[in-house]
Amino acid sequence: MLDRRTLIVSGALLAASSRLQAAGPAVAYPGEGPWTRRGTVARPGGVIGYAIAGRGPTLVALPKLGGWIDDWSPLARELAAEYTLVALDPPGHGTSRMATEPPQVQTLSESAAMIRATLEELDVGPFVLMGNSLGGCIAATMAALWPKSMTHLVLVSTAIYPKDPLAQVLADEARADPPVYEPDGDPLPRSPESAMRTFGMSAAFTAQMNRSRAAAGRWIRASERGVRREGLAELLPRIEAPTLLVYSDTGTYVRHRITAEKLLRNRRTATIPGAGSFVHQEKPAETARAIRDFLRA
Repeated sequence: MLDRRTLIVSGALLAASSRLQAAGPAVAYPGEGPWTRRGTVARPGGVIGYAIAGRGPTLVALPKLGGWIDDWSPLARELAAEYTLVALDPPGHGTSRMATEPPQVQTLSESAAMIRATLEELDVGPFVLMGNSLGGCIAATMAALWPKSMTHLVLVSTAIYPKDPLAQVLADEARADPPVYEPDGDPLPRSPESAMRTFGMSAAFTAQMNRSRAAAGRWIRASERGVRREGLAELLPRIEAPTLLVYSDTGTYVRHRITAEKLLRNRRTATIPGAGSFVHQEKPAETARAIRDFLRA
């Protein structure tokens, strides 16, 4: 039985989807994956890239640190029959090309403001906001700063850090062993062994991650510093939107799930067993089921 609020929200989401089908600028995308349209939106300092798949209520998706739109391809294939998936590249990632060199720190608030402005220009709304890793941090920041801008929030393997001084962030970065960045700031590729140990990621997705990391380049380091510098631990209690936490039962992100569960007021947790940290890539069918159940609840 659907209550009145569910019917109102569903109707609004469908209306937003209809507007989005006519939005632009966009071009037909004949490449691999489920995407039927791709485009960019000009913002001060660069452009934000986006891709669209499916039809129905709108889910906006933001990828991981050093990721790109195509991280969401496996999940989009699962959801495209029921939802419109709008995936966006964060600043400096994938098809989001910036006109300047990356700053020392790219804050979550700066990235969130740019993503929000892009969605407004595309006339996307209302929508469900979903993010993984860095994308989850940006999504949670948007939910905290602009609580009425989305109907629901989905955080997939998202790191929840306290706010750290920049000196501490830089010191920890310098002590990383093995190093993650070249001396000039370019990201080093992840070995299959390192990706499996840190993220539980299979070799196929590790190869894709190294391609997307190379595309993002030095913006990865600036964005990672922003995650630590701004910190989500102080922002999560401000989030009003119903929130789904999607995590694996193993890996380095489990401790962040525990932190998020303590800080969020209105949350539900879905644990995907036998997956790595990036469950939406490794276990898309199970992740899609968890999202459907959450949005129908």
